[in-house]
Amino acid sequence: MTSNTLTTLRIGLFGLTGIVCLAYATLALLYATPAPFSAWIPGAFGISSGVILAITSRMAPAKAASMTWDEGYAADASRAASRAFWIAIFQYPVFGVLMALGLATPSVSFAAMGTLTAAAYLLMAAWFDMQGRA
Repeated sequence: MTSNTLTTLRIGLFGLTGIVCLAYATLALLYATPAPFSAWIPGAFGISSGVILAITSRMAPAKAASMTWDEGYAADASRAASRAFWIAIFQYPVFGVLMALGLATPSVSFAAMGTLTAAAYLLMAAWFDMQGRA
């Protein structure tokens, strides 16, 4: 297994998990329910992605794993985390307004905000990773 394969796997798993989280949040808001589909699915995708990445990184040659999780990844992850932090912060006034207007209940807002925060990080990390490969 090469570092390119591991990086592609990381991008794919981060992207897929981010899409699941984004879908959960979007459907929660559209259907006005805190559980638009089984609430364990976003977490299960996240845990499964982490396990798959850990196992494949352990199975890969040390040099390939080192190249996959190098300072370039750390820089991209840091950039994604800093932007996701601000997205999470700005969600509070947005959802506060939605709740004040009666457009969202606290339980729906809580479900949407939690999964949107995860989606923001995962999708940006995948996006920045893809930009680095272009």
